[in-house]
Amino acid sequence: MKVIEFIPSLVMAGAETIVKDYALRLDTYDDIELLVVVVFKTNSLWEKTLQDNGINLLFLDETTKLHKTSTPAIITGAKHITKLRKIIKTFKPDIFHYHLYISKYVFMAGLPKSTSVIYTLHTDFDIWRTKHPNDINFFKLIKRKYNSKLITLTPMMQQKTNEFFNINDSVVFNNGIDIKKFKSGADRIKTRAKLGFKSGDFVIGNIGRFVELKNHTFLIDIFKEIHKTNPDSKLLLISGGGPLEDSIKKRLAEYNLIDDTAILYNRSDINDLLNAMDVFILTSKWEGLGIVLIEAQISGLWTIASNVVPESTRISNHIEYLDLSTSPKYWAEKILALKSCKTPIEYYGLENWEMDNVVKKLHEIYKSSMTMRHHSNRTINQS
Repeated sequence: MKVIEFIPSLVMAGAETIVKDYALRLDTYDDIELLVVVVFKTNSLWEKTLQDNGINLLFLDETTKLHKTSTPAIITGAKHITKLRKIIKTFKPDIFHYHLYISKYVFMAGLPKSTSVIYTLHTDFDIWRTKHPNDINFFKLIKRKYNSKLITLTPMMQQKTNEFFNINDSVVFNNGIDIKKFKSGADRIKTRAKLGFKSGDFVIGNIGRFVELKNHTFLIDIFKEIHKTNPDSKLLLISGGGPLEDSIKKRLAEYNLIDDTAILYNRSDINDLLNAMDVFILTSKWEGLGIVLIEAQISGLWTIASNVVPESTRISNHIEYLDLSTSPKYWAEKILALKSCKTPIEYYGLENWEMDNVVKKLHEIYKSSMTMRHHSNRTINQS
């Protein structure tokens, strides 16, 4: 079974991390020949991780200038599609699994009609519908042409996609986690010392690229209120960079919080860094899921998230959802109250998030898609 995983880039963000983890495990299956195809090369740690592990990895654009080029987009896109068509013609995939907003590429890629196409929707459906209507239109065309399957991350996403496309076969699929890894972070005190934090500091953490949806402006406003009440508070931001990086640093400087903030980039030791935190905060304006919340809870942290984040992220009694319309001061009060909370963590259905189990389920989806494809081919031939 020849499988292509296709994604715009391998920057260190949620969907990209999932694809990296999928690839590392799928490559161990004897019945899978795997190829990861990426539009933009960014020289990220995830690219190196795959290459170091012997994963077949190809790029459509190796200029390492993600979304930054003087070449007109229409010309660049045409070059990408031409290269993708050549890759497909050579590799001849049975399964083409793609991620994020590249349905146009997939439709124009010249896939054989016998190919099964699988699309994982990593964002909130309403965001997909309103902000990426062209991607939806191309996905509709893909559904008409190929045996296809839509993977969603939550029951609500599944309901909305089924209603919108008038289908009943989309599936809900947990993003996987290496549970053992996140339950066994490095020594908390030593990690804090490396970051310049004291053992008694109250450390607020966040993981996310510096982009609009992550809403770092509101997060910094919250930290400002926390720091007023508790001067020993520290903010730990872990990011893969992003277009809003300068404005975020400017806001920290305006609030005189630079010295109380650590910003780390492109880290592979997320489990160790989570272990150094006291509370994890996610102030996103929208999320398909918010896998970092799962990781934070597995690490034993209290987690506070905006109430636009799916309830599917509730895997323990250590998470609370707050309204973004409430004030930063309200959020700060809720977070500071957790300092004295001694309630032990209890988990719900943790085994459903284990990465090995998730990839096993993905493998079954690939095999069932192959079976459906062969059945369809026989039906066409008989007619």
